[in-house]
Amino acid sequence: MDSGFGFYGNHQTKQIESIAVDTPKPASKLYWQMSDAEQLFFIRERARHIQTLIGDEPTEFDEEALRAIKVEIDDYVEDKDSLSQKPFDEGLRVIYGRASQYAPLIIRAYEARQVPSALGLYQAMVESEYHDCLISPTGPVGLFQFTRKTAAKYGLTPKDYCDVEKQSDAAARHMSDLISDFGDGKSSWTLALFSFNQGADKVRDYLRQLRGRGITERSLWAVFRHQQNLQTPLTDEGKEYVPRFFAAAIIGETPEVFELFTPPLTTLHEKSK
Repeated sequence: MDSGFGFYGNHQTKQIESIAVDTPKPASKLYWQMSDAEQLFFIRERARHIQTLIGDEPTEFDEEALRAIKVEIDDYVEDKDSLSQKPFDEGLRVIYGRASQYAPLIIRAYEARQVPSALGLYQAMVESEYHDCLISPTGPVGLFQFTRKTAAKYGLTPKDYCDVEKQSDAAARHMSDLISDFGDGKSSWTLALFSFNQGADKVRDYLRQLRGRGITERSLWAVFRHQQNLQTPLTDEGKEYVPRFFAAAIIGETPEVFELFTPPLTTLHEKSK
């Protein structure tokens, strides 16, 4: 990731203890103990589960899609024991420990808007790795890396850029709008997720271009498979965003396979008072 990331207003990410269990749940094999074929099988099964968590109907992933997700998992795993404190260079336990603190707020915000909470939990992971006040060298800020324009659209002012609760509500409303925009088809939720990063107009244009070439499948993975037919190629960020989301979600929902001490993030609802 770009080393130019900093913190808005010189704010530093809160140093907070993670929610933890005493030991990881036993796994028959850790991810890095699996063969390549076993890893791909594991990814396929878990990716289908993630589809159900985000509202899509499970579909069959082709090898290209599985490989794209695997590249992102392997990237996370490569730095799993990192001692760096730089954004996007930290170890997995640090990242997911931090995520466990904010997960209840995100779950509440997304469920209040009737949006699957898994979307928000792992959007925040991909966008900022749960640094609450991160500022990108290209301008986006906060947990969900809103552009100034999108932030203003959903009522966020500069003083709200580091407010996790307000950012989470704005992200949930934004996703609700995108989901409404793309409909309730079996792959629409993933298209909405892709649009969160790329913009709805751009994603609609990708689909329009494919239809013009006789490709009627309306899904993110169709865009990936047929990207050579697009007038403007996908950027590296565009290619990586959804596979990295699936990678982050697979790790976060099967923590025992990655020697993490945090529970699955989707289980971290706020405790009743």
